[in-house]
Amino acid sequence: MEDDFKKKLEGKSVSLGVIDMQAYGMMNGKKVLEQAYTLMG
Repeated sequence: MEDDFKKKLEGKSVSLGVIDMQAYGMMNGKKVLEQAYTLMG
C-alpha cells in the first residue's frame, strides 16, 4: 500500500510515513507515538 500512497502524493508537499507493523499489531501506542514524533522531526 505504501507505493500506492506514494504515487497519490507525487507533486504534493505531504510527507508519508509507515507505522511499524509490529507496534501497531501489538497496540504499542507509546512506540507508535515515538515513531510519529520522529517522522515529524
